[in-house]
Amino acid sequence: MKTCIIAPIGMSPPVITEMVEYIIQVESGFVSNVVLIATDNREVLESVEIVKAALQIRYPRIHTHVVELPFSDISGMEDNIEFMRVCANVIREEREKYGCDYIYLNVAGGRKDMCISLSLLAQLIDVDGVFHIIHPDVTVFNEMLERIRKEISDLYESEDKVAFYEEHKQKFDEVMFPPLSAFNVIRIPCVPFPKDGLGAIVEILCSETLIKKEETKLDERELKRLKKAGLISIIGRGVYSTEFGKAIGSLWKA
Repeated sequence: MKTCIIAPIGMSPPVITEMVEYIIQVESGFVSNVVLIATDNREVLESVEIVKAALQIRYPRIHTHVVELPFSDISGMEDNIEFMRVCANVIREEREKYGCDYIYLNVAGGRKDMCISLSLLAQLIDVDGVFHIIHPDVTVFNEMLERIRKEISDLYESEDKVAFYEEHKQKFDEVMFPPLSAFNVIRIPCVPFPKDGLGAIVEILCSETLIKKEETKLDERELKRLKKAGLISIIGRGVYSTEFGKAIGSLWKA
């Protein structure tokens, strides 16, 4: 069974390796793929490199790859939609191209808006679990992370990043692979949308023309809920997708 962990990554790289440890040690699962969703921010890319080196040494059979977003931070709706589109493509690719049986999302890293959007996306696209990492003593965690911040930056600059990690392995491992008792893993409730109902919504959102209400496969109450959410407009007996609705609908066309 192949298992993939998909995670936005920020300036707290241990939440990625801790998730891997949890799936392997607690869930007794084999993690085959880890996909890191990263912005082009320098400090984020430093986090990427230490995670890659840590996993390569501890779990050499895990394939880790990076999907880099074309911006340093989400600054508006367009960036957020692009982030969701990228994640939707990654989920599909891991399932269809790489044949992963289980796909888990780790929403402990990255910006808050990314993690919220990714959690919502999980209900719309076929994933098997959403997880968050909590450190009960966050002050100690932050202090330990800051103590190796310079070495993380130095690893990023190093020509042989794995060798650099090996050289500082004891110091790095203390932060990147703490005992399981040092953190808590929370499974976020995720109820998948029924495919029939979701398909009817997507059909409206992706339409370029007005659709008659009786042709939408949705009742009046459901259409009003979509209108309140800003996804559609209703004119007489017809409905059409708003610009926001089209942006959301584009996630299925990517």
